[in-house]
Amino acid sequence: MVPVFLILLVVDLIFRFYPSDFDLRLLTSPPVLICLMIYYFLNSQSKPREERIMVFIALTSLMIGQMLLISGQNISTAVIALTLFTIAMVSYSFIFYRNSDGNIKRAIPFILISSLITIGVLYFLYDSLQRYYLPLLIYVITLIYTLQGAYMRYNQVNTESFYLVLLGTLFFIFSQMIDGLNMFGHIGTARLGIIMLFYAMSQFMIIHGILVEHKQLAK
Repeated sequence: MVPVFLILLVVDLIFRFYPSDFDLRLLTSPPVLICLMIYYFLNSQSKPREERIMVFIALTSLMIGQMLLISGQNISTAVIALTLFTIAMVSYSFIFYRNSDGNIKRAIPFILISSLITIGVLYFLYDSLQRYYLPLLIYVITLIYTLQGAYMRYNQVNTESFYLVLLGTLFFIFSQMIDGLNMFGHIGTARLGIIMLFYAMSQFMIIHGILVEHKQLAK
């Protein structure tokens, strides 16, 4: 399934720059996450039922939210999309925190830096956000919470799983920051390929990281 995922991703990246009256991303973007969903469920028979449900909710929410943003960017669709993305992050958080060490103090420096960067972006976009500010603020808090959960898996799971999930979460946050700058800061469509690349790879790393996860004793 991994080669299929990469092919679908390349096709989606190509069609993002193909001029058409109909946005072809509505056809090329969903299969990327559907492929990841199939990849996960084919390899997760031994995983807990709750985890499989959370992954399904996360990927489905991301896919629907992404399609809403592609189809139109009025305030209603944007708020619904942000809500769906928030649900996805909460679902991932449920999985991450199941294997966290609960030591929030150790995560404070890491989360503080992430929070400062994110708040800086929100401040930069404040004048453009207007009615989006509150749902976006809630979404950002959820992102930070998810990142904390990914970081707190350190020494609780195997090294490969820890770094895949952590890097995947960081990639996702980066893609969302660039997407926000593109929507509200008008940085130009040339970066849309970067957004999708980091977005898709973030989901692959998170899903693969969850699949290869096994618990280990803290050192």
